[in-house]
Amino acid sequence: MDTFTYYQLRYILGYMPRIERKYEFQVMEIINVKLEIECLEIAKMYNSIEVKESMKDTLHFIVTSIVDNPDAVQVETQEGEGGLLNLIVTVAKDDMGKVIGKEGKVIRSIRNIMKIKAMKENVRINISLAETE
Repeated sequence: MDTFTYYQLRYILGYMPRIERKYEFQVMEIINVKLEIECLEIAKMYNSIEVKESMKDTLHFIVTSIVDNPDAVQVETQEGEGGLLNLIVTVAKDDMGKVIGKEGKVIRSIRNIMKIKAMKENVRINISLAETE
């Protein structure tokens, strides 16, 4: 179904008989609400894309700062159930120990930092590690 702008509607209603013009305000309100809803959906879609890229870039920066071989670092994003954003970090086999740290302290810290950013963006995330072969 086509959506009409305010001016298109005014143009269309200009040619309607007087009897139907009494409904002009109601029709305009319905169309304005529909346009607002469509704009909000588009904004959410673009915001979702920006948030994914922002989270991915931040995680990539943190991990490349830690490892010896930053060229081997890759971060992939996947959509999970319920709006969960899965971030999969792939690093070289030699750098896996640096990313995990003693007793997992480094990866736990990275996850906490990313969770803070995710809370600000109103997103749920999960970070997992994978090593290259």
